[in-house]
Formats: sequence, structure tokens, C-alpha cells
Amino acid sequence: MKKLIIGFLFFLSTQVSAWDGSNSGKIDLVEVESGLPYSFRVRLEGEPSLCGNSNKWAYIRYDSPNYNAYLSVLLAAKMAGKTVTIYTNRSTQDYCEIGHLQFR
Repeated sequence: MKKLIIGFLFFLSTQVSAWDGSNSGKIDLVEVESGLPYSFRVRLEGEPSLCGNSNKWAYIRYDSPNYNAYLSVLLAAKMAGKTVTIYTNRSTQDYCEIGHLQFR
């Protein structure tokens, strides 16, 4: 019974996330190219992993309904030198697709 209670408390104390990865920092590099779907990419200072794998960059899907909002927030954060938190999921090619942003 004691193990059951400890297991239940552990279950309640863990955070469940819908994201494959997240990281916070200042934007170090912005890359823009003509190749879809990864035409707009960012890297954070120190190049941390952004979706739980070895990728150091994250991209905005070109057909995302929030593409312009993501683009505006990321460029504003870069220009202002402010911290962003990027939440990502792995694409089918194992790249980091931005799904949520926080701007501080």
C-alpha cells in the first residue's frame, strides 16, 4: 500500500508536456532561405538542443496559420535582445518545429 501511495504522489508531481522540447534564451542567429518548409530558422545563444535531439535550430512551418505572429515575435526578440522560450515538436524529418513561443 505504501508503494502505491508513493507511486501515486510521484505521478501527481511530474509535469506532463505536449512538447518534445523547450528552451529559453536570446536569439543568436536568424536564418532565411528559399527552401521550404524550413525557410525561417532560429538558434539560441549557446546553441542548446531545442527538441530533445541533437538539432540546435528550430523552424516555423511556412504554412502555419500563426506564421506571421511567430515571425514578428522572433524578430522583435532578436532586435530587442530579449529572452524567448521556444516550445517545439519534432517533425517527421526529426527537425524542431516551433509550436509555441513566450517573449519576455
